[in-house]
Amino acid sequence: MARPSAMELGLAGAATVCALFVASSATAEPAAEPALQWRATPSCSSTQQVREDISQILRQTPGSEREVAARVTLTQERDGIWKVALVTIVAGVSHQRRFDAESCSAAESAVSLILAIASNPNAALTNVDPLANIAQTAANAVPVPAPAASREELDLASERREPKPTSDSARQRSLTIAAGLALDLGTDPSATEGLALGLGYRHKSVRLELFGNAWAERSQTARDTAAGARFRLLSTVLRLGYGWSLGRVELGPLLGIEVASLRAAGFGGSRANFEQSRSLGGLTAGGFAALEVDRQLSVDFEFNAARWLNRPSFVVAEPAPTAPSLLYRPALAVAQAQLAVCLHFF
Repeated sequence: MARPSAMELGLAGAATVCALFVASSATAEPAAEPALQWRATPSCSSTQQVREDISQILRQTPGSEREVAARVTLTQERDGIWKVALVTIVAGVSHQRRFDAESCSAAESAVSLILAIASNPNAALTNVDPLANIAQTAANAVPVPAPAASREELDLASERREPKPTSDSARQRSLTIAAGLALDLGTDPSATEGLALGLGYRHKSVRLELFGNAWAERSQTARDTAAGARFRLLSTVLRLGYGWSLGRVELGPLLGIEVASLRAAGFGGSRANFEQSRSLGGLTAGGFAALEVDRQLSVDFEFNAARWLNRPSFVVAEPAPTAPSLLYRPALAVAQAQLAVCLHFF
């Protein structure tokens, strides 16, 4: 059988010491799953996943369980190593441990094992994982006294045991409000900037967003005449995307459906000036890059190509014998970009 690595030995040692701190003489009713705070930078795993791993270990372990509260903080260093700070409270006594892990999944497994053993020391005997075997070897060592619990740690121990309906990153379930600036090339007679306001829903890697855009006014004059029109564009787009996380940055594709209203107000013609609106509908495809500033704030950049399925024509009609002349027609394919600040509510 392969020998455990040095990092595995360190993780096992952390699990062992935590298990040794548990008072073995108390007998209690089966306890609820541990009250747990899980904070990881960058985001990885989740509070719910750790709870499930602990429950799976304890289901296979005979004996009674103790109430355990824990706070776990993970930080990834530049060399890729994860620094783990673990605070546990068992029977009102606080224990603090720090150790390193090669990956987020390794840290999660070690924390799950530590908390399972803290809840029921028999978990060190029933778990056949190599880390648990090492922990079992040291099970008879002398316990080390721990400092008294601080007020913050006592508050942690008194929290409700039910999982909180919160997320550990912007990639979990959230409602989003966004505001930003947008740019359109091709729908109006010239490049047009606009204001973008949006609502969104995100679940893990999937995002669904609805944006409304109000664009600046642009004008166009017909050739060889003073007649022309001022154009005002309003648009709405529904997009669906999927993202892959690279630390604090998320990248992914976008597909969408867009509808727009292009209004033209005429000027300078020999006939009475006109005002009319035409509708456009099209499909969009592109991508996004999102930077997570903190847990509830991100900055999103989106770029899309849109193909209009209909292209209304605006013409200047003068009295005979002057023939009508084409004033403007939107391009078949247009380019769009958007930069928005997003607030996430969990």
